[in-house]
Amino acid sequence: MAFVGKHKTPKQIKLLAQQQANRTNWIDGAMVSFSGLLYFNLIELSLISVSDLITKKGRINKSFVMPQYISGKEKGRLVNIGSKGFLIDVIHHVIDYRITNGLGVIKNTGMYCNLDPETEFFLNGKGEPFNIKKNASNNYQPQALRRHIKNLNIGEGIDIRSLNESFIANVWNASRNAGVGDVDILKSLQKLTGLSTNTLRPKVIRRDKSVLETVKDLYANL
Repeated sequence: MAFVGKHKTPKQIKLLAQQQANRTNWIDGAMVSFSGLLYFNLIELSLISVSDLITKKGRINKSFVMPQYISGKEKGRLVNIGSKGFLIDVIHHVIDYRITNGLGVIKNTGMYCNLDPETEFFLNGKGEPFNIKKNASNNYQPQALRRHIKNLNIGEGIDIRSLNESFIANVWNASRNAGVGDVDILKSLQKLTGLSTNTLRPKVIRRDKSVLETVKDLYANL
C-alpha cells in the first residue's frame, strides 16, 4: 500500500516550483523545490550557504552532509542533489538570477559560479539573508522566512512542512514500488531527513496503514 492523503508527487512539486518562479523569482521557486525534493526545512533554507552547495571550482555538490552549524549535530543528514536533472537546473536558475540582479556576486573570478561563497544561497527581495535568531533555549527561530513563505501563497494548504511530508511520502512510495523492504526504507529516511524512528513512526503509520500491523516488529529491528 502506498502513502495516501494530500501529499504532492515529485511532478507536482516541480510544477509548483516553476509556477512560483514565474510569479516571483527562482529563489522562491528553488525553496519550494528544496523543501519538497530535498527535505529542507525553514532553518536549513535560511542558513545554507553558497559554499555548502557550490565548490570553489564552480561545481555543484552532488551530495553532502548537512553542516553542523546548521543541524547542530556532529553528523547531519544526507542531502543528495545528484549530478543532473531538475534540481541542478533549479540551482543554476538561482545562480543566474543572483548574477543578473547583482545579489552577492564576485565578478570575473569563475569561482563559486561567481557568487560570494560566504553569503547564504537563498536571499530575500533586498538581496539580504533571511533574518534568523536563537531563542532562550539556543534554538533557531526562522520567523522571517516563515512570514515570507506564508506570503508567497504557494498553494492551498501548502507550506514548507507539507512539502517535507511529501518528501517522506514520495521516498516511501518509490522505495516500496522498487521492492525495498520497510526496514531499509525507514533507515534511508533516517539518513535523508535526520529524523529519529520515534518521529518517523507516526508519519509512516498515519500515511500507510499496512505498516500498522507490523510496526512494532519493524522498529524493534532498527
